[in-house]
Amino acid sequence: MQEFARSWSLEHAGKWDSVPRVIGFCMLVKRAVIEKIGGFDPIFGTGNFEDDDFCLRLQLAGFTIKIAHDVFVHHFGSKTFQSERIDYRTLIQRNWELFKKKWNLPENLPMERGYIPRNLLQQPFQREKHFVPLSFTPLSLDGVREKKYLSLWNPKTIRWFLEHFTAGDPVTLVLYYPSEGAYEEVRRFLEERGYQEDQIPDVLLYVERLPEKKIPELVAAVDVVLTNDGDTPLVSWGVYLGKDIVTVS
Repeated sequence: MQEFARSWSLEHAGKWDSVPRVIGFCMLVKRAVIEKIGGFDPIFGTGNFEDDDFCLRLQLAGFTIKIAHDVFVHHFGSKTFQSERIDYRTLIQRNWELFKKKWNLPENLPMERGYIPRNLLQQPFQREKHFVPLSFTPLSLDGVREKKYLSLWNPKTIRWFLEHFTAGDPVTLVLYYPSEGAYEEVRRFLEERGYQEDQIPDVLLYVERLPEKKIPELVAAVDVVLTNDGDTPLVSWGVYLGKDIVTVS
């Protein structure tokens, strides 16, 4: 293989093609690109369409994509998906739906039809829309204890938290529930199940609705993300930011 790679490199020295899209298994990216558009969008999770999204964003920002023909790469396909026992078909279909929504493609457009990159590149680059930061400044959460758990409003995750911790434990459940009636609903939930306020661990209700770009700042402020609904924005950002993810059944 090494001899073939050397021969191939010499034979194709200096040859390249400009293209609108490349697959993400081997990319060489200039620092200027990362500084302008950020990194891969973590909403796509383990993979599939994160590279399409990246390629579109960098072109909107004025950069170009080239395939270097004097480079040989031996790629073992789908090894990550196989080792992690990921259902590739389910994942790629899920991410296709996310990609369509992000780039305003028709809802009924099947994946087999694909998309035309040039049609999506007829718009200006907008940093607030097309930049994906590599790191985030955590939101300030007042009065929380040492270890912080984060959850959307979900009776199962709240019940799990209350069953695993007591009032004396140094933990706080940050409950993201952007609703005017959040306090009353949570209070009623606790009363109906016989929980006394002085017996439960700390629960902080975060009722302010955050714009999409602020969600990772909330996730960055906690240690653990609780979920019962599979992939949510909190989970995607939690994985991206290296937070512990606890799935409650």
